[in-house]
Amino acid sequence: LKLCVSKTGTVTSTPTESQVETVENSDTKEPSSDGVANKDPQSAYRYAFNHLKSGRYQAAITAFKTFLEQYPDSTYASNAQYWLGEAHYALRQFNEALTEFDAVVEKYPASAKVPDAMLKKGYILYEFKSWDAAEAIFIRIQEKYPGSSAARLATSRLEQLQRDRL
Repeated sequence: LKLCVSKTGTVTSTPTESQVETVENSDTKEPSSDGVANKDPQSAYRYAFNHLKSGRYQAAITAFKTFLEQYPDSTYASNAQYWLGEAHYALRQFNEALTEFDAVVEKYPASAKVPDAMLKKGYILYEFKSWDAAEAIFIRIQEKYPGSSAARLATSRLEQLQRDRL
């Protein structure tokens, strides 16, 4: 059991969302290829995320899937699920990405990644020219997460959608 200390000094057994973001934003070297990175959830997550940051999307997909199999209850699981969707999205594997973004919304409804996962679902539906479904998601984001960056991006895409429908 690893204990995490928050910025306020609170000790918990799981990292907070900001600590997860710290892992994502950490400036680490290339992922190791020897598998040593998979010793604990944080290292395994960092290993997968570094593949993603380096543009090695297929390797990131494999690493995030492995992470989710090994650490399904980790605090990092919702983020791993989201980034798995992003890796598929970057490769334009939209059906797979849609599945992963759906999993974020369904498995981790309290995650900070939900608005972004919903936004990406809307983007994919937009790519598929499923205008009504995309529009419904963008409106739901605006209503459920007003003031968020996801809501601002949803508003922008709604405007574009309206122009495309003309």
